[in-house]
Amino acid sequence: MKKIFNIALFISILVSILNAQQVVVPKNSISVKNGRGDSYWAMPGNPVTYSYNGSKIVASFYPNHNISVYTGANNSYFAKAGTLVEFYNNGYVKSFVPLHNVSVKNKQRNSFWAKAGTKIAFDKNGYVRRFTPLHNISVKTALNFSYWASANKPVEFYPNGYVKSFIPLHNISVKNKLGNSFWAKASTRVEFYSNGYVKSFVALHNVSVKYPNGNNKWKNAGTRIEFDENGYSIY
Repeated sequence: MKKIFNIALFISILVSILNAQQVVVPKNSISVKNGRGDSYWAMPGNPVTYSYNGSKIVASFYPNHNISVYTGANNSYFAKAGTLVEFYNNGYVKSFVPLHNVSVKNKQRNSFWAKAGTKIAFDKNGYVRRFTPLHNISVKTALNFSYWASANKPVEFYPNGYVKSFIPLHNISVKNKLGNSFWAKASTRVEFYSNGYVKSFVALHNVSVKYPNGNNKWKNAGTRIEFDENGYSIY
């Protein structure tokens, strides 16, 4: 277990060096400050990442206590003690694990309830990018197709607020860039490109897909199908 932690720490340190960051693992609880000037106490024995943007500011850490964090939209939330909190250089929260169920909003200004104890990620403007919904929710692709996403399963959005990936509550119809429609199986992850065309899904029925060389091939029901941005099958 210790060996795995050391490998993970080494990778974290290497990535941080490439991003002009510094990682320390304090033996005792230490005070850290983000780009907003908010001060917190970091838990000992866990990595603290500092970002250098003219001055030493904290980029990520594990708080010793439940703490208050702010999004780019200036909404405040309580982050759970002992869980990873990440900040942008300006001090607004990038990701955290909420202590309570919280309300979040995407770029389309749709509001959702996010489940306590699950990671939430925001963009720099405070719009939600990834979260786990407390209830079944309605999501929309860039093609303006709406679907029901299952509760308790992570949902991802593109910066424009259109859905990137989710797990559908029901079997759903999806379309690739070639204009072909397919049925995706309920309770399996579906991914879309930013233009709203399907990227990957699990086929409900046997389906015929086209390859870049023009050949067609049948795929069995229950198989994960992946398309490139032009709508051709990858595998």
